[in-house]
Amino acid sequence: NDLPLELYEGLIKVDELVASEIEFDDNLLAKLKHSFSTIDPRFFDFLVETMQTFTSKHLLPGPTGESNELSYHAKGCVLCLGPTPNDALEQAIMSLALGNSVIALLSEKDHSSLVGLGFAEKSIARIEKGPSSELLASDKYHAIFYFGDAMSVESELMNRQDIVPVIDSIFEPWRLVNERVVTIDTTASGGNANLLAL
Repeated sequence: NDLPLELYEGLIKVDELVASEIEFDDNLLAKLKHSFSTIDPRFFDFLVETMQTFTSKHLLPGPTGESNELSYHAKGCVLCLGPTPNDALEQAIMSLALGNSVIALLSEKDHSSLVGLGFAEKSIARIEKGPSSELLASDKYHAIFYFGDAMSVESELMNRQDIVPVIDSIFEPWRLVNERVVTIDTTASGGNANLLAL
């Protein structure tokens, strides 16, 4: 199937999109399962695992007197292109949960449900027929979710100056975030490095 390229006229302005900020807890998870019963329950199990991994800070090994902390931060804006309605919905939920904004092929009902559950309306741009060639060639997004023929999408990215990941599986959430490692010299303030080894 060829990727549709017409931009839906009711699209919120892409320049106005803001990062998603929502507290992901058991209550929200239960509401998501209830609101989107057509989604395979295994998706939500994986979503929980993903959130546990990518919303926590991780201490990395290092020499005595040095603290290394790994954290993950949203990549930015994600194009969620399905191709099926459930594909696009899963892509949008995963992207939003990790703090990204989305431009997604969502129905009015699914869009309204996401907003009703607490996802910021300004984090979600709804498109109905697919992104325009102009949008695909722009720098308004930082990753693409598409479970169809990735080549049909990649061919539209030739004019982009940067590398945009095309994610073709829901099981690659690490491509929706950027890693950040902070290294702190814990002896810089005059501490005794020998004590830190205890």
